[in-house]
Amino acid sequence: KIKTIELLSLTKGRNKNFFVHALHFLGSIYIAQGELESSRFKNLHHFYFNLARSTGGDEMSHFRYLSRRGHLCFFKGELARAKVYWTAALKVLIKVEGYFSYEMGLIQFYLGLLYRDLSDHAQAIFHLKASLVVAERRQNKFLLGRLYREIYLSYVQVRHLEEAQALFNQIEANSYSPADKIENLIIRAYLFSAKN
Repeated sequence: KIKTIELLSLTKGRNKNFFVHALHFLGSIYIAQGELESSRFKNLHHFYFNLARSTGGDEMSHFRYLSRRGHLCFFKGELARAKVYWTAALKVLIKVEGYFSYEMGLIQFYLGLLYRDLSDHAQAIFHLKASLVVAERRQNKFLLGRLYREIYLSYVQVRHLEEAQALFNQIEANSYSPADKIENLIIRAYLFSAKN
């Protein structure tokens, strides 16, 4: 396991922004190891936030911090707090990157899932469609595939069954892998049960 002090020695002589990025990825490792509640992770995250804020206005580091905090809250089921962080991250990102960056597509995607979990389906569909615009513009096939399925599921939940059927036809036409075809069988069942 990597320790923060080891990371400091590896990044010695580099600028603060490099170190902020290194801390971001170290935090990802801790998350993958299931250390969300460890004091080691909390200390790292606090250090990351303070360093990101002291880098002389590096807004992308601030965005990454807010986005990461939103993820942590979402994973812990703290949906109201996740909403606060991801909404703040969205505002920072609009200012720095505009509306069509890959990160914008992701943060809109996360907000869509969050609002769906909060049963605010209108907002969920709004954010998922905003993410879809970015994914289509950037031709990101992975994000497009996920978005079509998530918007479809949102349509089914609010009983917009004609829109759901049209989107399912599009999903099916663009599914090539065996895993996609299996997932299609599963999500088709949602539409079938909603119709009956």
